[in-house]
Amino acid sequence: MPTYNVMLPITGKLYVEVEADDEDDAIQKALNADFTIENVEELEAHDMICQGNVFYGMANDAEAQLVGD
Repeated sequence: MPTYNVMLPITGKLYVEVEADDEDDAIQKALNADFTIENVEELEAHDMICQGNVFYGMANDAEAQLVGD
């Protein structure tokens, strides 16, 4: 039987805690942060992520939530 090396597109969510002035700043800092697989909260493999105008992932936009001052 042949052997295959298969690439699967993945989507997921990861959480990065940052200090920032506002939500936009927090998102930018999180995008530039060092993160690892341990930060990943959820992960899904797909046969496709996007087809036409349909997105099959978990989240399409970054969001920031204030946790404390």
